[in-house]
Amino acid sequence: MNRLTKKIGYFFLLIYFPLISLHFWSSEVSYYYKEIFGGIFLLLTIPSIISDMSLRVRKELFYLFLFIVYLFIAAIFIPNRNIYGMEETTSLIGLKTSPRMYVLRNAVIYLPVILFIFKSNLSFKEIRGLLEVISIFGIISIISFLLFHKIASFSNLFTVLLSLGGDKLQYNSYIPYLTFPFASSAFLAFNKRNIGYRSFYISLAVFIFLFIVISTSRQSILFCIITVLVLSILRKKFMFLIINIIALSTFIFIIVSYSQSNYDISEKLLTRTTSVSGFLRDDTNRIDTAIDGIERLSAREILLGAGVTSVINSGPHNDFIRWIQRIGIVGAFLAFWPIFIAFFGSYKLMMKYRTNYSAFIFISIFFTVYISFFGYPREDAYQAPFVWLGFALWLSAGRLVEGKK
Repeated sequence: MNRLTKKIGYFFLLIYFPLISLHFWSSEVSYYYKEIFGGIFLLLTIPSIISDMSLRVRKELFYLFLFIVYLFIAAIFIPNRNIYGMEETTSLIGLKTSPRMYVLRNAVIYLPVILFIFKSNLSFKEIRGLLEVISIFGIISIISFLLFHKIASFSNLFTVLLSLGGDKLQYNSYIPYLTFPFASSAFLAFNKRNIGYRSFYISLAVFIFLFIVISTSRQSILFCIITVLVLSILRKKFMFLIINIIALSTFIFIIVSYSQSNYDISEKLLTRTTSVSGFLRDDTNRIDTAIDGIERLSAREILLGAGVTSVINSGPHNDFIRWIQRIGIVGAFLAFWPIFIAFFGSYKLMMKYRTNYSAFIFISIFFTVYISFFGYPREDAYQAPFVWLGFALWLSAGRLVEGKK
């Protein structure tokens, strides 16, 4: 890819991901903004693909393309049965559209972004710049989200959030997305040695983490904790970890103590975040719901699925189960095998080089695997672009990871 094309594409990346973080607003301006950017990245990438017609294809991409082909075949030949008995339509801009097109769209819409990042050979500096933008817009997104949905104003922001207990905050969709800006901020804080730079991104990470805690999304809280542990233990920065744990714990203790005496705090927030039993309690019966999702299928459907539109608006709250419901074990294997290749490959890369960047690549792939146990990150409007950003960064990680501290 020539230098000019790469610069133009990188410029659009710096616009695209902030728009994703503001999806609640971007989709109001144009629901099809992702298609527009997809077309731009495709046009920028096609010349590079044509000029390099090598038959060698990364196995992750091969299986990803194979999944898409299988999905299109399944959409044509596998009969659809509405598993949950809900309306089989999805509303786009107030219109009724084909559920089949909804699923197929989500399967292909991020391919141009993946291919552009892979073919452009972004430098470490460019990737770091992109992660800086993603981190900063994590904060901008939170404030904008609250104001856009009229959840709170600047004057009563803290009071309202403490009383909500996660209500209205979309803790299965919007909140899990915030774990990626958190991971980016944590990586940047560990990556640079400049105190001012590190302090800035530590502050961003703490702000995002506190908002996630207030949202009561326990799986997101746990992901953030795992992220910090991986970055700290891998680089043996135990003192840095201990200092930050003490500082953060003290900060949270002061806030909670002050808030309990001055604000009305949701009982749900206190229960889920101030005790181990409350944190671990399965209030939504996720395990039973996932098991029920399998029990609703016949033996043939377990193998081949109940159709790509068999579950759209509801489901088992587990992406692995949902893809089995749609296209069976065979199709689900093809859907997740590229991710698992990246997952195990990134783990080996991290353990071999033990750099911050190798750890971040692993975390960005773990993001998809982990959230798939609780939701549908491959199709979620906020999460899906970051699923495929992590995947794309993995594809070019080998040449960048060595020596990146």
